[in-house]
Amino acid sequence: MGVEQTSDGYVGHSMYSSTHLEPHHLERFPWLEPHAIPGRLPGEDKSLVLLADAKPDGLSTHASIRALALPRVVDAEETRFRPASRLEALLRLAPSTLLQLPHACATPDGLGRLGEMVETLPTFWLDLGRDMERIPERAAELLREVTP
Repeated sequence: MGVEQTSDGYVGHSMYSSTHLEPHHLERFPWLEPHAIPGRLPGEDKSLVLLADAKPDGLSTHASIRALALPRVVDAEETRFRPASRLEALLRLAPSTLLQLPHACATPDGLGRLGEMVETLPTFWLDLGRDMERIPERAAELLREVTP
């Protein structure tokens, strides 16, 4: 599933190193523009960015999972986080996880393992505001809050 349970908790493994960005998002991250590959189909406005090319010093291959953040873009200046219910987390995570990783999750225990992780970890809504510069700071604050 891209997630492994160890005696120390959950570990997430990197599965993708690319993203598709709409032009207005690409403008917000000018350091990615030289690495953007424009869409080839008519009407395809998103560009593909291979993040490994944009960050040659390397991307993390794995990380300890200490909380589940459910991101959503909101019409507010500030980014904030607030508790999410376990049901909200499962309803938000299950569809994308099952569709993007069917080989790992379309097993009898796939959804059960996801449910166990949701039951074990703290869950939060991460409401992403317009002030892009503050998003990393707020994410770090969330991690400090859940780290013993």
